[in-house]
Amino acid sequence: MLRRFGKQVEQDRILAEVRRRRFFEKPSALRKKKEAVKRRKSSR
Repeated sequence: MLRRFGKQVEQDRILAEVRRRRFFEKPSALRKKKEAVKRRKSSR
């Protein structure tokens, strides 16, 4: 049961969201981060 819960949490990316929201980030910083991710993905 615990394993199933862990898998469900992982699939829903809840932990990633919690880690991301742990500290407040300015909207401009979030935009820069998103653009960097896009650049990284497109360069492959």
